[in-house]
Amino acid sequence: MRQSLIGMLNFWRKRCPNKTAIATPVCSITYSQLWKKTRAFAEILKQKNCFFVGIATRCQELTIIALNALMMCKKKFVILEPLSPYFEEIIKRSKVDAIIYDFDVMDDIDVQVINIDDYCYTTESEDNLDYSLGMNDEIGAFLTSGTTGIPKVYIRSNYSLVSEAFLWIFELQLTSKTKFYINGSLSYIGSFVLLYSVLYAGGTLVLNGLDEWLEKIKVSYAFYTVKEINDILGKNKALSIVAKKVVTMGAPIDYETKKRFADLYNCDVIEMWGNSEGLATIISMKDIHAIKGSIGRATFTDELFILDKHGVKLDPFKIGYISGITDNDTTSATTEVVVSEDLGYMDNDEYFYLVGRENNVILFSDTEYFSTNNLEEYLRRSGQVEDCAIIISSDRIHINVFFVSKTTKNIGLLINKYLNPFAGRVLLESVIKLDRLPYNRNGKIDYSELNRLLNK
Repeated sequence: MRQSLIGMLNFWRKRCPNKTAIATPVCSITYSQLWKKTRAFAEILKQKNCFFVGIATRCQELTIIALNALMMCKKKFVILEPLSPYFEEIIKRSKVDAIIYDFDVMDDIDVQVINIDDYCYTTESEDNLDYSLGMNDEIGAFLTSGTTGIPKVYIRSNYSLVSEAFLWIFELQLTSKTKFYINGSLSYIGSFVLLYSVLYAGGTLVLNGLDEWLEKIKVSYAFYTVKEINDILGKNKALSIVAKKVVTMGAPIDYETKKRFADLYNCDVIEMWGNSEGLATIISMKDIHAIKGSIGRATFTDELFILDKHGVKLDPFKIGYISGITDNDTTSATTEVVVSEDLGYMDNDEYFYLVGRENNVILFSDTEYFSTNNLEEYLRRSGQVEDCAIIISSDRIHINVFFVSKTTKNIGLLINKYLNPFAGRVLLESVIKLDRLPYNRNGKIDYSELNRLLNK
């Protein structure tokens, strides 16, 4: 029987108490120490009159301690970004009744606040806590990708998260010898499952560090956002972390980019996809060069399929919403079909192809479409554009192109040349040059800011 996430932490602290669980430039935390800090903070949380807690810590190791303690107390949680411009709105949307933090001022928040710095280094209590979570217990709420602006919040059960972590361990072949570097935010489901997959396997989680320090760690895996991979390739930036395998997620990445990065740094590039709405899919590493243009075959969901807007399953090569079954507990009589906001299609071998987000695609029929992703890639490959982003107008006909370049020469002509095959079905409304594109803390283009500039 599979252990809960906190149950496996207890297993490893007994089996390998002195093994490093978390490594940072300023500290190294063993499994035994992680357990003690977790227990100390859990004893405090148990006494607090709160049931749904927001975690707004800037220090990543404190975020992990808070997560462990909340699971140990069987309190639900949501991980928040304290520097996000939507911080207060997400708190209201999440309906948390307390917030854990590790910085100075939380004056404007109208809920109970708990400073983790005051508690997690105290002496561990001898009082026994029941950490045997039920597999169907709801243990957390998670933020989906913030591509559209304000992240959405949805609930996940212990069962679904354990199943996902277990399968990531299997697919990525994580072991107790694994050293996994994560530099991004922990507030989204992908980062969360990555970190607990490593701890579930008894490995070492490597967090934010300077290049010189990271070079000595010799990590097995490194996690980069798609933007970071493109920056490394585009600026010929030296990769300081020598990893056998690089994991990426959070935005579409084309086949050529993955292959170029893999060949240049002699590593596997594994694309994890499907965190949107908790669809919980992963792309098998053996598929990276299997079928050009595909993003692989899902291994997580019991079934992955394409649905039209009415929820009807589509045949191969028909474009629709990528959907799947998640959280499929065998003890439950019902299953949940999750429909993502991503459009794509499958071939006869069940490899699937991502067309793009719904708001980035104009669908003419179930086989014909225009994708802003394809036009953006075309412009970048032209050599005349350093970076770009495209917004489709509400009429689903006109497009607005934002670009970064040292010149404006022939940009309009270049775009119209690409649009010629669409014969008036897609029209260029505006072309706007920027010094740089706005990006949010999740490493994605901030489309809400682009819309503001467009309206201005």
